[in-house]
Amino acid sequence: MNGLEVNAFTVATQWFLQQQILNCEVSVYMGKAKKARGFDATHDDAEVRFVIDPLYLQDPEETHRILERLHEWVRKWNEVEVAKRY
Repeated sequence: MNGLEVNAFTVATQWFLQQQILNCEVSVYMGKAKKARGFDATHDDAEVRFVIDPLYLQDPEETHRILERLHEWVRKWNEVEVAKRY
């Protein structure tokens, strides 16, 4: 699928993020990211697609940083979703 792949890491990350995010479907793929943060996020009101660059997953510390950044992205999404309700 356009150079994107699914593997055990992306499935586990997708499951983890899906458990946290409000009002959104999450999909996670491995592929070339354009952003320097190590992943790209494409979203609309109902879905978000993360593409994680495998170059940023070469060592465990960097992998941990990517997971923290993804978690932070979802946290900010949730803040916006909560603000929409009020």
